[in-house]
Amino acid sequence: MTRKLKRLAARLRVYLSKHDDLKDRVFVERKLFEVYEGKRGLPSKEECRDWAIRLGVPKAYRDKR
Repeated sequence: MTRKLKRLAARLRVYLSKHDDLKDRVFVERKLFEVYEGKRGLPSKEECRDWAIRLGVPKAYRDKR
């Protein structure tokens, strides 16, 4: 593939994953509010890392575990 076509494909992947990104933000926000309200304990280091990746990396680019 040419460079321009690769860039276009990458942009399209990110554009199409906007709905998933919004769902990820809602998930993390809900978990943080549960901590605030005392419904759950503080998150572990691993949970914090997973949430940060979930918020910062578009789903199209995350590793499939």
